[in-house]
This record gives sequence, structure tokens and C-alpha cells, in this order.
Amino acid sequence: MTGTITITGSTAGTIGDAGFSVYGASKTALRQMAGSWIMDLKGTGIGLNVLSPGGVHTPAYDDM
Repeated sequence: MTGTITITGSTAGTIGDAGFSVYGASKTALRQMAGSWIMDLKGTGIGLNVLSPGGVHTPAYDDM
């Protein structure tokens, strides 16, 4: 079996931001977990990517 796993991360996992410590920590943990999965999946034909989009300016985003 081959394929690709894509996980949605966040730039909050690489930079700190006031009021987002738990969210940022969870995204950092996700990136570390993905790094371990990449090693676990080596040679299986299964790839893994973490996409970390930036913020999207919406009315809700602007209220934060």
C-alpha cells in the first residue's frame, strides 16, 4: 500500500503568540509527532506532510 498522509498544522506551532499558548503547544506537538511518524513509515511507501497555513483575515480573525 502506498499513499500520502496530510496533516493541517499551523504557523502557531513555530512562533509564539499571546493568548494562544495551548493552541501553539498542540501544533508544536503535532509537528513532533509527524516527525516520528515519518521515521516509522520510512520504506513503507507512505509519505507524510504537515501543511501550516498562515492566518486568514476574516471578521472572526480580526476580533482576536
